[in-house]
Amino acid sequence: MGRTSDRYTHNSKELLASCVSIAESYMERGLKLTVRQLYYQLVARTIIGNSQRDYKRVVATLSAARYAGKFPMDWLEDRGRDALAGADYRAFHVSVPAALNAAVEQVEEKVPLWALRASRWWMQPTVVSVWVEKEALAGVFAEPCEELGVSLFACKGYPSISALHTWVQEMAAVRKAHTDMGMPAPQPHVVYFGDHDPDGFAIPRAALDKEGGGVQGIQAVTGALFPYSWERAALNMKQVKTYNPPPFHAKLTSSRYEKYVDEHGTTDAWELDALEPAVLQKLIRNRVNARFDTETFEAVRDEVLKARADYRDTIVDHLGEHFA
Repeated sequence: MGRTSDRYTHNSKELLASCVSIAESYMERGLKLTVRQLYYQLVARTIIGNSQRDYKRVVATLSAARYAGKFPMDWLEDRGRDALAGADYRAFHVSVPAALNAAVEQVEEKVPLWALRASRWWMQPTVVSVWVEKEALAGVFAEPCEELGVSLFACKGYPSISALHTWVQEMAAVRKAHTDMGMPAPQPHVVYFGDHDPDGFAIPRAALDKEGGGVQGIQAVTGALFPYSWERAALNMKQVKTYNPPPFHAKLTSSRYEKYVDEHGTTDAWELDALEPAVLQKLIRNRVNARFDTETFEAVRDEVLKARADYRDTIVDHLGEHFA
């Protein structure tokens, strides 16, 4: 980004109006912009200068407007973050009538189709989502998250409003899928992994605890109100003492430096990446499984097995009548 110029004199209200106009024109064509794309559209129209300061002003203007309900949450997207990668919280993937019709067609072609199943977390009292501060660790985290059937959200630092909005929408959809079938809605629970440094502690608080911002701010604007909880799975001081990762000096330029030192009594910091992948994966499994109700899972599994048996019997009876 280059330098800004004093000739860009639009106030915040005028800047927001330009953002709304540009984003609206894209939405009318079925397209969504990222924040950075919208910024460059403003630059191209000479509405704002091309500098880091200008970019931060656009981000701040849009953030305030989205939380205030003056700029729709779903007009922007974050293509670099997938808030629910690998998640599978749905009920039956194929309804019984649809499965029956498909199976009859397939069996007539001598290709069996046994399509009934339920996700591992269906009817669980809690739905777990694993968040990791750094995208670089997504590969390490993907295997256990896929194995356990939970979502993986690589925050890439402080999560964008668009990414958090997607997470809120998906969690609301999971809850609705249960209530639509007359069952209690599960409570989302975030298991967070981050560095032991000023930002590593500030990120989940800003995303999950900030009043009027983060998830709470998005819920207030969208009306997707539901309780949720979160825990810090790593790094903590006990793990630092156990695994002894190499320390480095916490960033003095961080605005959260003083609070970090006061809270933890140290100027040292440690990176999550320094833990062995096997250690991280074990931590994931332990924290996720602590929220998993085995009795509920077994009850759902029995229900699915019974549905499959009934499904098979119905097909046999139907085919017998069909070919009689």
